[in-house]
Amino acid sequence: MTTQQQLVDKLRPLGVRLTPQRLAIAEVVVNSADHPSVRDIYDRVRAFFPYVTIATVYSTLNMLEELGIVRELPFQRQSRYDANLSPHVNLVCLGCGTSSMQILDKNGGGFERPRGQASGF
Repeated sequence: MTTQQQLVDKLRPLGVRLTPQRLAIAEVVVNSADHPSVRDIYDRVRAFFPYVTIATVYSTLNMLEELGIVRELPFQRQSRYDANLSPHVNLVCLGCGTSSMQILDKNGGGFERPRGQASGF
């Protein structure tokens, strides 16, 4: 789990204007294992900042992507965001849209499912 201070330490040297809303958005994405959509992020941040706008979420995600902190995953129904930039594959069920992260084997021999993750893939 990445703390808010770790995010501040990473973003401040990059010249990012750190508002509480931006930090909350970054914290949600960086600490989410479920590849949240813009709407998911918006709903989670609104629990703490009821006046945050969807435009702020979009602009912050674009900024975080440009800085190489997150990446957009253009899934079939909607984009989702991932802060895990290490080599891995995201499997998506075409029926229901759920996703499952698969980690590349360090020896290049295929994929291994993260421990404790049960999925129908």
